Amino acid sequence: MEPLEWIVAIICIAPMVGFFSLVMPSLQKRPWYQNLSKKAKDGWIVAVNTVHYKTIWRWVNPRIIQTSKKRFETGHYADAIEAACKEINSVVQNIYYEKAGKELDGRELMLKAFSPEKPAIMLADIHNKSGQSKQEGYMFLFAGTMSAFRNPMAHKNLDISAVDTLKFIFLSSLLMDQLDEYINQSPIQN
Repeated sequence: MEPLEWIVAIICIAPMVGFFSLVMPSLQKRPWYQNLSKKAKDGWIVAVNTVHYKTIWRWVNPRIIQTSKKRFETGHYADAIEAACKEINSVVQNIYYEKAGKELDGRELMLKAFSPEKPAIMLADIHNKSGQSKQEGYMFLFAGTMSAFRNPMAHKNLDISAVDTLKFIFLSSLLMDQLDEYINQSPIQN
């Protein structure tokens, strides 16, 4: 296998398992890599990442694809994150309004909608300790997502990398999958 083929194979897998930042520094020490111009290095990384990024969407929730993929592919990373957050918020708002008759938003909405004591959106059996822990965990994941990602993206122009954006897209996909699972349950369980 040629060095470039080996690198492409590693880099296509690396962001998915979180060791891209560990692999890249060792590759940058290779003589053949050091001889590349800055433009060639940047182009090479973009080319490898573009091929890889096109394959990752098969693991992403369809609603997140619809709201974030085009933004991501055009390099609008912060906008892709904000759009995913808004979609999650909107789905939770609609369910919560239907159940509680109240309009809430963001972190406050997530804390109320997923509260382990009286959840409007029950993601686990809250009649046992394990289910209560799971419900509380998702409550904090949803609320934390609004606090850590949606609010900063909405109030500042942030520079975020493609890899960090993908990490968030996978988090938002996990959250949306949980909502879809809840929505698709029989009405008796909801």
